[in-house]
Amino acid sequence: MDNEIRKIAWPILLNIQDPVTVKDISKTDNTSTPKMIVFDKDQKWTKDSKLSDRKMADQIDKDVNRSLNHFNLSFGLKMYRNKLSEMMQALFETNQAWSYYQGYNDVCSVSLVAMNQNMGYHVAQSLSHYYFKDFLKSSFDKGVIPALNLMMKIIQATNPDIHDKISFIQMPTFAVSWIITWFAHDLDDINDTYRIFDF
Repeated sequence: MDNEIRKIAWPILLNIQDPVTVKDISKTDNTSTPKMIVFDKDQKWTKDSKLSDRKMADQIDKDVNRSLNHFNLSFGLKMYRNKLSEMMQALFETNQAWSYYQGYNDVCSVSLVAMNQNMGYHVAQSLSHYYFKDFLKSSFDKGVIPALNLMMKIIQATNPDIHDKISFIQMPTFAVSWIITWFAHDLDDINDTYRIFDF
């Protein structure tokens, strides 16, 4: 598996195709995510789009400046960080209901380096709508906390001995970055991160 195959496979797996259609959205449905959404891989997005929420934009830029260190990029770190910043600013300007969280930059870094900037944007957008939407809510209470509670139940069901040893922990906060970045923040080898994203 390599990034050339990923450039073909990930868009297919994430319904990034032509044309853009959004179906089955009821006006009475109060959920924030459409039932089915298809992204257009050729759809243009504005790279010059500056995020109107300056506080969020500043936090994104701070995190971008710490991004991509473990990718072992032989050259172009500054160029990749500029592209990552453009991509993330556009994502949050387009999706103003989202709230940025630290670690989301790692998710976007994986899609940027694996795909390129344009497809990386669409991959990050699709991943966000399908898999990270609960973490992009205004409060972690609505997304991360339920996932952490579920993790303790999974540990209890799959390995009672480990659960007994950590049962004094009310909330497995050690696993937050695992959940909200799909290990993109924690693994040193980017190829391991790619394989998790493949899965």
